[in-house]
Amino acid sequence: MDCAARNGWDGATRPDMDQEMESRLVKIATKWKLLIRSRLYNESSENDNHRITWTPTIGIRGKYLYLKKVINRKVLEAMTGHKVFVKGPHDDEPNFTSRTSFGYYNPECLRTIKNILQRLSTNPQFVKVFENYYREELKTLVRTFLKTYNSKNINEKLIEEYLISVRDAAADDDAGDPAEVLYKVFYTEANAHENNGYVFYEYATCCGFWVRRKIDQTDKIFLEIFTLVAEKFDPEFLETPGI
Repeated sequence: MDCAARNGWDGATRPDMDQEMESRLVKIATKWKLLIRSRLYNESSENDNHRITWTPTIGIRGKYLYLKKVINRKVLEAMTGHKVFVKGPHDDEPNFTSRTSFGYYNPECLRTIKNILQRLSTNPQFVKVFENYYREELKTLVRTFLKTYNSKNINEKLIEEYLISVRDAAADDDAGDPAEVLYKVFYTEANAHENNGYVFYEYATCCGFWVRRKIDQTDKIFLEIFTLVAEKFDPEFLETPGI
């Protein structure tokens, strides 16, 4: 049972949710450079399974390395009253190396987060504080998520191939890595878009993200969240043909 139900409120109207989220986002927006300098990359680990990312300066994992000091799964669950994931390999820390499963996001948690962000977007003081951080740290990544949502390479055939690869990996330690199934498909597309201002690694990773979101059926709510953010901080991008 989600803590929202245990505490008798619906998870969408808890009175201090907005203040809590605003406080944490403002801290990120005003101290992100300090947070980056203090983050730990685990580069000294001899076990690559402990390495969060090979590219700590780009992509969502690199940002997670410093964002987790302020916003992480436990914080979001306490704030929203809902589990972030309904199933998958993630424990206290995200498991980025699992070959046999992946996280299925909880749509109720995502809807609550969207509602909070929707209300914060009407607060001009918050928007003013956050917009510089968005421009310097988030704009390229959010644009990439929005651009890749409509990738023509994301289809039912690929989804089935990926799920088969995940099942094979769970049944046989010597089976191929499911991530390779996605990488082979999106390599050419990501490479082609480097000339359009996108980062190859982020583009390919975002395509894979949308494949998994099609599977756990949270693609629409994630798209709504990214669109909400872009409408407030990057509206001109939403007018770009092909988005």
